[in-house]
Amino acid sequence: RRVILPAPSQVLRHLASHPGFYLHHTRLTITEALLGMGFAFVSAFAVATIIVHSSLAERAIVPVAIVVQVTPIVALAPAIITWLGFGLAPKVLIASIVCFVPFMVNAATGFRSIDPATYELFRSVDASTSAVFWRLRVPQAFPYLFSSAKIGVGLALVGAVIGEWFGSTGGLGYQIRSAQARILIDQLWASIFMLAIVGVLSIVILGLVERRVLHWQNLQETS
Repeated sequence: RRVILPAPSQVLRHLASHPGFYLHHTRLTITEALLGMGFAFVSAFAVATIIVHSSLAERAIVPVAIVVQVTPIVALAPAIITWLGFGLAPKVLIASIVCFVPFMVNAATGFRSIDPATYELFRSVDASTSAVFWRLRVPQAFPYLFSSAKIGVGLALVGAVIGEWFGSTGGLGYQIRSAQARILIDQLWASIFMLAIVGVLSIVILGLVERRVLHWQNLQETS
């Protein structure tokens, strides 16, 4: 069977003729990616908080995180799916794993990027460790957190697609695998197109939120 790369107009016509099908599977993939990204962000924030305040914890946690990061997620995915089954949980976990280390590293870097003079000012008024963290370290880390979130969006989508590829009956990853097996070229490229659109829109939304938050932060600091 001869396979021809479809024109973009042909892919768009295919999408327009099956809107419900692609919206349903796109929604599944977005849900998995968002849950995975959210779980990774919360856990990485907590771990970064610990390692910033404890060098012993840093020496214990960072090597383990590096091992997880350098292990290809494609190798871990079958084991995770065998362990957790074919539901939502393994896709969320896979998406979380690929996002965790970038979030943790950027959060820890941001927490440590405080202005020394400002830190000394907090110490001079006997500010508590909690006050220093929430009023100084966290606001200074916002740019780093947003940068990691922009990276994490793509990684979370990759993780969700890999999870769907190995163990799912829905989502864009599953549709890509199904289209490849059945040589459904329009479905293959339409699914890829939807993933690209989701990624681009996510970056645009994060950029808008980042400008709003950092602008508000700058106004607070100058007031």
